Amino acid sequence: MRIAFDYTAAASHWPGVGRYGRELVRALVRREDCPELVLFEHGRAEPLPARALGLDTQLAASRVERVRLDGSRRAWAWRARFGLKGPLERGAAMAGVDLVHRAFPAMPPVRGRSQVLPLFELPTGLGVSGVVDLAERESADAALAAELRSMTRILTGSTSGRIEAAERLGAHGVEPWRLHAVTTGSDHWLRDAEPRDSSALAAAGPPRLLVLGALSPMRQPVDVLHGFEALCERLGGPTDELPVLHFDGRSGEAAAELRALLAMSNVGDRVTLNPHPEEAALPELVAGSTVLVHLSAGELSPITPLEALQFGTAVVASNLPAFDEALGDEQLVDDPSDADALGEAMLRALASGQDDEARRVRQSLASFYTWDACAADHIALWQAAIDDPDLEA
Repeated sequence: MRIAFDYTAAASHWPGVGRYGRELVRALVRREDCPELVLFEHGRAEPLPARALGLDTQLAASRVERVRLDGSRRAWAWRARFGLKGPLERGAAMAGVDLVHRAFPAMPPVRGRSQVLPLFELPTGLGVSGVVDLAERESADAALAAELRSMTRILTGSTSGRIEAAERLGAHGVEPWRLHAVTTGSDHWLRDAEPRDSSALAAAGPPRLLVLGALSPMRQPVDVLHGFEALCERLGGPTDELPVLHFDGRSGEAAAELRALLAMSNVGDRVTLNPHPEEAALPELVAGSTVLVHLSAGELSPITPLEALQFGTAVVASNLPAFDEALGDEQLVDDPSDADALGEAMLRALASGQDDEARRVRQSLASFYTWDACAADHIALWQAAIDDPDLEA
């Protein structure tokens, strides 16, 4: 089995699809059943250090080939087709490829080979106001389905996500049998930080509630602030003994409103914003937090909450099917705009995040969500896509 793997984002982008590709390949090359991998890159130079890629070992070097593809988007639009003469099969490395594992549905163009694409989220139809426009979401579903219909297999990071995607995209011509679930890998930060117990957290200062990601309407940072205010009102006591709230993510469309509200909040001095997050700091930041607050919409993979569970950190999250499937007894919120309900969920999570037994249970639950298990699922999926590209599994 010879796989062409779009490694562009993996080699150039820390979070999201970049982390997925990077960690998946890192796990693949350490397995005895690793297929032949041709990692191709296009469009951007590689800014991430070789050490971050995990390919700086003799074992990795013996199992992968890296190819830099030349050519403009216009050239690819006409020429980049497997099975035809073009940039994607220049050189011996691209010969005999059985399947292309994509990072994005449209680029580069591919013909004549089985294709597999990860699907991390569905369109939300969520506007800046935070209101869902159902007509806009339906139109976005149709556009996404049009891009996906040429894929041999489409994978999600949860069974619930597969079912949800099959229901919505099936209405627009994507056959449900093309969608498959794989294990979500989430143990990458354990290389750089260790889980804490309650005494270590207490010694480090007041309990911290952490929010990761850009200050965008989808992350509902204003609702998080109102929930935190309700939490602090419930706790009472001197202000300097209250927990702290830390937003770690670049500024987005909700940043201005959040800053304005913070200026008027009676707990504004307990809230910090870091608009310049650093990848190297994230493992320690998550490991040292008592609670991760992760409000979201449309996600088909529970990766961010699971990253927290790997350290025993408690989670408050939106009640999405993919989260409900994976997160056990964590606090899932139906309506984050209900400040009292969100504050109550934060209160329960704070207590659980400071309970050593609850922290061990989280680590045990997360231990099943490894990149090695994710790699094994991908290998099986690739083989099935090659053997029976047009048959129901």
